[in-house]
Amino acid sequence: MAANRRLVSGTATTNGTLPKRRWHLLGLSLLVLLMALPGLSSLPVIDRDEARFAQSSVQMVESGDYVEIRLGERARNKKPIGAYWAQAAMLKMTDFGAPGERPGERLWAQRLPSVLGGLLTVLLTYLAATPIVGRKGAALAGAMLATSLLFTFEAHMAKTDALLLASTTAVFAALGRLRAGRMRGAAWLFWIGLGAAVLIKGPVGPAIALLALGGLWAWERRLSWAKPLMAPLPIVIFFAIWLPWVIAIGLATDGAFFAESLGRDFGGKLATAQEDHGGPPGYHLIAVWIGLWPSALFLLPGAVFAWQAARRGGDSLPARGMRLAIAWVVPFWIVLELVPTKLPHYALPLYPALCIAMAGAVVAIWGAKQYAATRWASALMFLVVSAALLGLILSVQAQFGDPNYWRVAIAAAVFAALAALVALICTILAKMRSAVIAAGLSAIPLSVLTYGLLLPGASPLSLSQRIVAASPAPILSLFYGEDSLRYYAGTGNTQFGETIPWHKFETWEGGTLVLDERLVPGSVAVALASAEETGVCLFERSRIKGFNYTRADEVDLVLLGQKPCPASGRPISDSPLNETPLSETPLSETGLSERREPAPELPPR
Repeated sequence: MAANRRLVSGTATTNGTLPKRRWHLLGLSLLVLLMALPGLSSLPVIDRDEARFAQSSVQMVESGDYVEIRLGERARNKKPIGAYWAQAAMLKMTDFGAPGERPGERLWAQRLPSVLGGLLTVLLTYLAATPIVGRKGAALAGAMLATSLLFTFEAHMAKTDALLLASTTAVFAALGRLRAGRMRGAAWLFWIGLGAAVLIKGPVGPAIALLALGGLWAWERRLSWAKPLMAPLPIVIFFAIWLPWVIAIGLATDGAFFAESLGRDFGGKLATAQEDHGGPPGYHLIAVWIGLWPSALFLLPGAVFAWQAARRGGDSLPARGMRLAIAWVVPFWIVLELVPTKLPHYALPLYPALCIAMAGAVVAIWGAKQYAATRWASALMFLVVSAALLGLILSVQAQFGDPNYWRVAIAAAVFAALAALVALICTILAKMRSAVIAAGLSAIPLSVLTYGLLLPGASPLSLSQRIVAASPAPILSLFYGEDSLRYYAGTGNTQFGETIPWHKFETWEGGTLVLDERLVPGSVAVALASAEETGVCLFERSRIKGFNYTRADEVDLVLLGQKPCPASGRPISDSPLNETPLSETPLSETGLSERREPAPELPPR
């Protein structure tokens, strides 16, 4: 109860409230930018989904069709339009008319919506936390979220998750303000956030909100505090945000979008582990220690604090706020653990509530040395995760990174390790001010190192960029079917398949044929022999060896170009192989890019 009184007193109005709030918001904004901006322009595409979202957004700008979503020649009926519109808007806003520049050459612009989503999330977390844990605790909660590993990763990616996080945090903040008796603007914040969540990722945002409201009703047996949400105009705006596009895409695709998006994609994830992204129950209980690092140092004390404040605090602001945080996290967490498809970022919308609970625990320990057992347990988990992360970063640098950055990587890792060790010791000793500062300092150099130097300099991982740099378009890629290649080569300049259309390849003079000699041994010899029979003469442009992290497999890519044949070469029109078709389905969409066994002879004879 002493901790609760301390938290409540933190919300008292003083003459210095407004200046302090401004300094908190400014500091949190700078912290988000410090974590999210390094590497934004130099970082290559490092996620399959990012490549797909980025390329589809580019095609949207190029075609002028802002209703349907396409990836190459195929309709991409998976996620709603919100993230694509945000990226397309940034591409239009940053089109400064540079000669010959393609939209696909401004990946940094397509990542800006995620940076802005991350910034908005942290500020909304501060807004939600203030009536629960006071201004000081709110600043701590925002800082914990801004420096967490998964948040920083998603703020760098041109996809949906940072935008979804911002929209769901707006809903959470609105509910928190209502429960604190602060009605002004809460209904607007709730319905606008929920509408944006629907437009970004469909039913996920409403599902979290409904589960939270249902959990609160089951706990308290009343929802009268939520009556202001029934204001008619904000509800109209909620539908106006997403319903026009839903009607338009339904008409444009004859309902195919809903069958594929809600049925095959969303429903499929609920039924089976899609794309080998499975895991047992308890998966997210382990993943959260990594995703929330280094703030996870306070995770167990935060959980105990939230439960005690919710149970013992009566009807105080911290108690009502912590019941909301628990209802926001627990029901949806149970659903995530039961769903067969599992990825760490599925739990990201719950992170603001976790950070608020952890901030409450830090403030409570600050005033009185509490939660000794959970502090020790959290410190042990933090030690294990910190050692694993630092080892992984140094391993990636040693195996794939630029040797020129080795000393920088060592220095950053040593600094981060020392800061993490100080944070661990201070947490055990209940020196929470020093623990929070040291934990934050352990994250900043690793973020700058990883996104600013390590990944941009890891050329063995940047296969698609190297292919495009070493060979002119058009590109026919066999067995290497990553959509990042389509993005870097430009729309219409890449085809994927497992057979060679020799009847078309004649028109590709100056283009490139890409084969994976490691995945399909002997494919180059077969291609050269088959080409000679059809009157197409090839030569080796380049050879690229590296690591395809999306398949966790090494590759040996051979890039073949076309050259004039000797006068004795047989005309292409005489070849019986002219009708060999090329699959127009990207391997990344069909699962063929995951295969390990050698493919049939190429082309079929």
